[in-house]
Amino acid sequence: MKRTILIASQNILGNTGSSRIILANIKYLTKAGHTVWTISEKCDKELVAEAGGKAITVPTIKLSKYSRRVIFSKFVDIAAKFLKPDIVWGQGENLNSDIVSMHNCVHLASELLDGSNSKEGSVHRLHANFLFEQKFKFIIANSQLMRNDLIKRYGISPDKITVIYPGYSSDQFSLEHRKEHRAALRKQLNISDDKKVIGLITSGDFKKRGITTLLKAISLVPQESRDKISIVIVGKEKNKKQYAAEAEKLGLAEQTHILPATQEVHKLYHGLDLMVHAGPIEEFGLIILEAVVCGTPVLASKGVGAMELADTTSSDFVIPEQPDAQIFANELERFVNDPNYATRWLALNRDRFVECTDNKHFRETIRFLDEQVFA
Repeated sequence: MKRTILIASQNILGNTGSSRIILANIKYLTKAGHTVWTISEKCDKELVAEAGGKAITVPTIKLSKYSRRVIFSKFVDIAAKFLKPDIVWGQGENLNSDIVSMHNCVHLASELLDGSNSKEGSVHRLHANFLFEQKFKFIIANSQLMRNDLIKRYGISPDKITVIYPGYSSDQFSLEHRKEHRAALRKQLNISDDKKVIGLITSGDFKKRGITTLLKAISLVPQESRDKISIVIVGKEKNKKQYAAEAEKLGLAEQTHILPATQEVHKLYHGLDLMVHAGPIEEFGLIILEAVVCGTPVLASKGVGAMELADTTSSDFVIPEQPDAQIFANELERFVNDPNYATRWLALNRDRFVECTDNKHFRETIRFLDEQVFA
């Protein structure tokens, strides 16, 4: 049976992992014959149309952040009354949904980043509202890490939570053109071929992604090995000058390159020799999956959901329980001086990541819809 689905998300611009997942779902749902509407404040309507969906945009109300989120939620309710969809599919940004795809554990992230007494913002209030009151039928969690937090923190029944890992687009992410893109990035930044390019390609939020810990870790690498490293950090960050100052203070200014976010992330993944996510929490981290598929090994803690895909039975590569600058430094030194590090890491892990395509994500999503939501 063909269905009508309303997907609610404040931003669908294609420049974040969550919006890329939304667009992929639209593509596969419409190919299966379903009608998909989106409602958002900011939207690239061309991207939605290319995926096969129909986009509704609503005004951004200039009130407090929480009031704005509540008003967006009311817009979603109004659209649902008008369109009469079979399901309203929220993304954690409105109060009333049949299904909620959760992308963030905001309370857990705040505790890990700022401590248990951290100030709560508008997203915390919104999530507390619909999660504690369980204003939904089902939740799609993007990792076991997220599932465990939803159960423990909000008392949600495990039966209401399904884990479906996000998937990457095989049309965009692969080993194809890796050598050319690697050479292009080095030419752009004037990095010699004998340097190891280490860094992080992300949409933004350098604090959450552990850029301070990454810079500290590189500064702890012995000088002889440290001189072989070039650092490339990419993302939208309002405090970019702060991180540039940190790099300078640590004596890393000349080898550090901080670049703005881009939609051509696959070219940058190819340019890295090692991706490092040194943050304490990432609910999944599509950037990790995409980078590995592009042939870039990853160093991250177990607080990064995508690392659930890695082979944890091997003692050859360290996956720390928590971010630790010295542990990362030790592993970075090993990477710099071991010419076979990347080959061994990818041989152990890449096939496990490659399986996690957007097509697999869609198949699991359709099975979830058929067996639980529409049953």
